[in-house]
Amino acid sequence: MTISPISRSIPSPVRPLRPFILPLLAVFLADLHTASAVLTTWTYKQGTSGLLWSDPNAWTTGEVPTPGQDTVLRFNMSSSSLSGTNNLGSFQLNEVLVSGGNTKGWTMAANGGSLNFVTNSDGGLPSIVATNVFSFTFAIPILVTDHLSVTSSGAGGLSFNDKGTITNNGGFSVETTSGATGGVAFNGNITNNSDFKTIANGGGISITAAQFTNNGTITISGANGTSFTKVISGTGSVTVEAGSKASLSGSSSFSGGVTVNDGVNLSIGHNKALGSGTVTLKGGTISSGTSTTGYTVANVINITGERPVVFGDAVKSGTMTYSGAVTIGDNATVSTASETIFTGAIAAGNNVTFDLTAANSNLTLNSLDISNGVTVKLDLDAGSLLTLTGGLTNATGGLLTFDLSGSSIVAGQTYRLIGFGSTTLTMADLNLLGLDPAYQLDTTYGTNGWSVTGSELDIQFAQMVPEPGTWAMLVGGLGMLLGFQRVRRQKNS
Repeated sequence: MTISPISRSIPSPVRPLRPFILPLLAVFLADLHTASAVLTTWTYKQGTSGLLWSDPNAWTTGEVPTPGQDTVLRFNMSSSSLSGTNNLGSFQLNEVLVSGGNTKGWTMAANGGSLNFVTNSDGGLPSIVATNVFSFTFAIPILVTDHLSVTSSGAGGLSFNDKGTITNNGGFSVETTSGATGGVAFNGNITNNSDFKTIANGGGISITAAQFTNNGTITISGANGTSFTKVISGTGSVTVEAGSKASLSGSSSFSGGVTVNDGVNLSIGHNKALGSGTVTLKGGTISSGTSTTGYTVANVINITGERPVVFGDAVKSGTMTYSGAVTIGDNATVSTASETIFTGAIAAGNNVTFDLTAANSNLTLNSLDISNGVTVKLDLDAGSLLTLTGGLTNATGGLLTFDLSGSSIVAGQTYRLIGFGSTTLTMADLNLLGLDPAYQLDTTYGTNGWSVTGSELDIQFAQMVPEPGTWAMLVGGLGMLLGFQRVRRQKNS
């Protein structure tokens, strides 16, 4: 074949890429023809109960399930209670599906052996998906090698009984979906070596295991509540996410600390419920749960100041005592809704506010230095008090401000603002905000309305009296009005 001069003079743009084309094409074709994983599902037969998993009659296919990373087991119930025993040892699988149920209250259970959840050959993480109407109980030890997600979206819920222990080495999350009334209960012991997360958007989630060994992280989420009623041990931590509800009630020893975020409602049911680590409060409410007597918590507490923190609950009125050291960050607002006592040392940052406007929200502190500026918000009608068992001091010229916004004032009545064991404050250290404009400090009481009497700081008010110049204006205005009326009468006559 003859090549024209033009073709010879213009090199092909593809020629320099020739060494790379075939390898790239091979990779593309290999990827194109890679077969997706084929998940194989075995369904436990309706009407069978008490059969061994090794019995072909227990399965709709008439075949015994083969363990493997692409294995799925389905348990569906519509005509009778259902139970079976895994006698196949440590059974590897990717997914369990739970469905069915009716108004007769039939239940389902899987017993014996153990289940080892792993990622399938397509990279799909393992899961348990439950849409059942009535309860399904796992009486099988569960080993989590890769992250296992448990989702309950039905009315029946799930239960892991005392034989349904969980060893989490790869990550574990359990969720009740919004609208689902069935909860999830864990009664078997749990060993967490990774992350363990609860998401209670539907039914509640309860962990009643006699022992929860936490060497990883526990994350609590969901407004419908997660409760840990027994001991949490180990080196791990607990975090309660924003807007969530949680309850910790065991005599726990975990050392990784507790973090509470904004909008959280955390109930404590034991003196040692928070373990032995630092409690970091970024917001939220912490209270004594259903106890009317309260508890004494020894943890070190760090209040970051990111969002307001509330101690106590007006309905659950048990007195809470915190004996550990407390650090309060800049611009923090600390509120109380029931009797709260801090016996540990207090280190307050800049512009800290103590809000005691709720009724019966007395706050007792060990001591307080106002060097960085402290505001105390009071509703004089509510009668809540701030008391220091130790000293009220001002090392570097700070200001103690009392905000009385919304308070109803009675002239001539003496109000207690703060109690203390001792104080070095002078009247120059005091400031007042939010006073009803119809009142002023009673200058005939104490020092310009303030008084340090024994171990308390008191204040008294008087009705506002117009200045002399104001009286002159009023008299002059009244005179002009009378004169105008007199002229009108003369003209009319």
